[in-house]
Amino acid sequence: MKIEIDLFALISTASQRSTGVLGAYRMLLKQLEFPFFHLLLQHTQGNQSHAARIAGISRKTLATKLQSSGLSITKQVGSL
Repeated sequence: MKIEIDLFALISTASQRSTGVLGAYRMLLKQLEFPFFHLLLQHTQGNQSHAARIAGISRKTLATKLQSSGLSITKQVGSL
């Protein structure tokens, strides 16, 4: 998966919203988190503990981020 982000547009949008640089940073993270966690969970076949270890965060933090990103977990038990 390749992700392309127009940083100039992101900064411009944030400055128009009066959210400043921190707002732009949060907008960037929001755009990156969903695909990152989606791929991470695919890699770990839905194993949240393993995904959290790979990401370097606690399982609770991962669960919070998944919930805020709107990702749901479906653990794969095997392939047919």
